[in-house]
Amino acid sequence: MTVQAQAPALSASICITPCELDQARAFRSNVFRSRRNIGFDAGLERRRDADAIMVIVVRHAGRLVATLRTTAFPCVRSTITPRPELDELGVDSEVGRLAAVADPSRARFALTAMVLGAMWMRDFSSHRTYVAHAHPYLIDSYRAVGAFDTGLRQQVAGRDTDYRLVVGSYADCARMGMELLGLAEYQAGDLLKR
Repeated sequence: MTVQAQAPALSASICITPCELDQARAFRSNVFRSRRNIGFDAGLERRRDADAIMVIVVRHAGRLVATLRTTAFPCVRSTITPRPELDELGVDSEVGRLAAVADPSRARFALTAMVLGAMWMRDFSSHRTYVAHAHPYLIDSYRAVGAFDTGLRQQVAGRDTDYRLVVGSYADCARMGMELLGLAEYQAGDLLKR
């Protein structure tokens, strides 16, 4: 499966300022509320963003279209319960709050956030292996970038579905995701404004 990135219209950046984090948080809240009727505690989300290693946003023609957050794992504010199996797999971080607009290109936007976030984590952090709790319909998306379903389940408060824990490496996500997007490393790097 190849997803064309249409690079000239896309850009991404790492959120640094409180204003940028507020924009990412508001976008994320709107996406989860409108698409899945899920609401978040604003104060808790603000604290999770403050704990984040990285929050990335993707824009298409200047419009915010996707975001993703990574945190260290385990983390006191994580919704994922630490387990020996995750330690054995070398999990050192968590990928969460992947959100993309309801749009025919949402898969491309979400994948772009995953790939560029993975590149940033690979190149600018000491973290190498992530865990994510994924709704069952997202498992194939994670597999496409080298993650695997651990067979572990996680109940998330306020949701009626057991989420599945997937584990992957940032290096695999970056490499396999760039292939799916049809981008060379330098092209993907050009999308990310540092």
